Amino acid sequence: MIFDADDAGQKAAKEIWATRLGVDKCYNVLLPQGYDVDKFLLEYSKEDFEKLIKSATKFKVDGIYSLAEALYQLYERGMSKDEDRIPFPWESINELLGGGVKKNWLIVVSGIPGSGKTTFVTQILYHFAKVYNIPSLMFCMEMSESDLALKVIQLEKDLTYNEILPSDALVYLSDMEDIPLYFGYKAQITPQLFYNTMKAARDRYGIGIAAFDNLQRMVRSDKEADFAKASGMFKDIAMELKMPFILISQPRRINAERSITSSDLKGSGAIEADGDLIILLNRKRIKESKAHSIFEEKTTIIVDKSRYSPGGKVNLRFIGEKSKFVEFEG
Repeated sequence: MIFDADDAGQKAAKEIWATRLGVDKCYNVLLPQGYDVDKFLLEYSKEDFEKLIKSATKFKVDGIYSLAEALYQLYERGMSKDEDRIPFPWESINELLGGGVKKNWLIVVSGIPGSGKTTFVTQILYHFAKVYNIPSLMFCMEMSESDLALKVIQLEKDLTYNEILPSDALVYLSDMEDIPLYFGYKAQITPQLFYNTMKAARDRYGIGIAAFDNLQRMVRSDKEADFAKASGMFKDIAMELKMPFILISQPRRINAERSITSSDLKGSGAIEADGDLIILLNRKRIKESKAHSIFEEKTTIIVDKSRYSPGGKVNLRFIGEKSKFVEFEG
């Protein structure tokens, strides 16, 4: 029995018939794309069909690739625009990343509370949606969709928080409704539930980049195994759904006078293993009184781990009243 070369035909050949008969006993006769047996016999000779039968091979073992197959895939990646890096909003950071980020990357962002992690990531997603028209999703466990929308209005209109009137939301909608940016929230989210949600969002809305804020709202324990399970799931999303994925993670309590490192992250062993990039935000506190302190605008961005670039650090300026980071001058 010979099946079509398309995905449906190959799936039926292996998962239904070959599985019933015994995969090791069966050979896969691969027809040219767009052909079934009848069409092939009408257009080709008996000798061509015999050659096709002789070229049949046993079914592949899922997840196993020869060096030749891997090199061919590498060639196809090099010829495809999908391999291009997509830049962040800040050129100084892009220089540390070799030009930007790629599909399949898990990007971890961390910083002490109040350093601007959610704002930083929201600005990245807005940039991807606005500039590159890539459907982007911010799944946030700490802010409502309307509060996140306020941040997007600030970025789009360059407004302070106090300059935005909620009653003008429909006016902003008329200018911004074509920006493919989405927000998500589910109480008591689990790794498996989130994976299913992301797959559905990818299939329904074409999501091409997403973020989760934050890991510690999903993993409530201190067990490394629980962090490893969640971190592995986020890496699976990046790899299997073929998108850059940003994971916001909190550090342990540290001395406020020093910069955080990857080792300060809760569940750092799993995160360091799964993350392709680890980006850390460091801002110094300005003590105004015993009861209150604020942060400097100057923010040191450290690319603490990068599989594909040297990493390093640069400075950005955080404009708090407008909820955005800009290049640091001076």
